[in-house]
Amino acid sequence: MIALTYLALDVCSPVPPPPPQSCDVAPGPSSALHVQKRAVINVTTREYCSIVSKDLFSLEQLGYVDANRRVSRLLALQDVSAGDVHYVLANDTHVPVLFACSLESVLRTVDNRSRVNVFVVFGIEFERPVLDKQRPVSLSSSLAHLRAAYGTSRLNVVHVDLKECLDCSPFQGMDLSKSPGFAKFAVQLVLLWQFGGTMLDGRVIAVRGQVYRATGTAVRYGERTMSAPVACHEFVYDAMSCAKWYALRYRTFTPDTVRRIVDKTVAGRRWHEADARPVDDGIVCRGGVISGRCYYVEADRAVSDPDSYVYGFCPAVGGTAIDRKHRGLRSA
Repeated sequence: MIALTYLALDVCSPVPPPPPQSCDVAPGPSSALHVQKRAVINVTTREYCSIVSKDLFSLEQLGYVDANRRVSRLLALQDVSAGDVHYVLANDTHVPVLFACSLESVLRTVDNRSRVNVFVVFGIEFERPVLDKQRPVSLSSSLAHLRAAYGTSRLNVVHVDLKECLDCSPFQGMDLSKSPGFAKFAVQLVLLWQFGGTMLDGRVIAVRGQVYRATGTAVRYGERTMSAPVACHEFVYDAMSCAKWYALRYRTFTPDTVRRIVDKTVAGRRWHEADARPVDDGIVCRGGVISGRCYYVEADRAVSDPDSYVYGFCPAVGGTAIDRKHRGLRSA
């Protein structure tokens, strides 16, 4: 816990923000965001972002206090750090068996110095028929199996509300509840901004015995993972601003939307490789085939085979009788 000093402003207030800036051009000075120095108030919290981004001219943009002078609720999570791996879920009852397998494959790779955080977000509408096609398994049963197999120190399950998660961020005031894909991406960015760490897609299996993490100063990004070496990375904040601009302009979310937004952030805001760059080729093996020295393999298709090799990476949730029953597979 450290003492903080912040400007005495009505931050995160309902005052309309300036229009979102296009991702197509590098931002210039903005008088609308300029904040004069005022009296200061001391507060105490876990950490404070000292880095000021190109767009961050007030603590309202930093997203650390609300109108009642309280620290953002996310910062109350004392046990989340930049060394952790994060997953985001919109369903608290059932998940695809591939997600459960992905989660276990990562739990097997982390040591006691880092954790795997599962953020279950309430307030996002999702289409259950889509989930049903992915052979759903019980989330609570899967978590129970994983806790029994790996203990409670590695696995951290956090329940958060969508609105509260997006408050005090560029997404404040936006109703993303009916856009599950975009809402999930927005939450992922907010979490990376607040804590840093590695965000993973639940459709990949960790096969190398290690998690691929960003090192140095650059955020590393791809279709299946994004990793920020520190909390409050300037590039992540710019990605949030760009994502908001994209959502307000296009209002559609397709499988390639995430990569398009991140690429736009890199190109339009003129970030250098020292700040952000794609993950190297070969980090994620495609098509369910493991080759080279990849850290992850896309297992969307391989998981449908009851005898698939992928279940060897998740013996607790992939090989139990209860999960085989949920998948409609024969018992061993």
